[in-house]
Amino acid sequence: MKKLINYILNVIFPRECLGCAKNDYLVCDECLSKIEDYNGEKVRPDIVDRVLICSSYKNSLIKKIVHFYKYKYISDLCYPLSQLMIKKYENEKDKISDPIVVSAPLSKKRFNLRCYNQAELLAKEFSSHFNYKFLPDLIIKTKHTKQQAKLNREERLLNLKESLTLSNCEICKKNNFIIIDDVYTTGATVNEIAKVLKDNGAKEIWSLVIAKD
Repeated sequence: MKKLINYILNVIFPRECLGCAKNDYLVCDECLSKIEDYNGEKVRPDIVDRVLICSSYKNSLIKKIVHFYKYKYISDLCYPLSQLMIKKYENEKDKISDPIVVSAPLSKKRFNLRCYNQAELLAKEFSSHFNYKFLPDLIIKTKHTKQQAKLNREERLLNLKESLTLSNCEICKKNNFIIIDDVYTTGATVNEIAKVLKDNGAKEIWSLVIAKD
């Protein structure tokens, strides 16, 4: 059924690269290769031990891709975006040891609206490439919160406070983690996830994101 729906949509709305409008691509390889690596202000992690950022949200193509991915509900954009994450991590000489991959969770209300968790799809592609253990249901959002993008730093911290829990506390003990998310602004989301993990015995925690806003 999904394949049929996608076929019909492709006939009515032909796929065009978001960068150059080339047919049959959401983002063509050439445009994807032109996205510059992040070289902005260094992030000083709070609870997370290290933050890896693929690009800047000031990049017009990245901003457009992420917007279509999250708000136009084009879930297939997870593939080109995950390729940026894979490339970024592959270029790291000293990788985190045997990590468990987790993703920023959505509330049930927002998941039902979007029908997918954009961070979870990225994490699935990333973990599969490196053959890392992926636990999509480890981090649970216990209450619906306002969209972080609409809040300032102080509001973001309060918005997420006591909104997360774990489905299995024991698995955190003495394990390393990589938290996958799409956009890093103040770091409130990944740091709140890291806090829950470290409070339950996690060791080293990295975060890997598509862009820094």
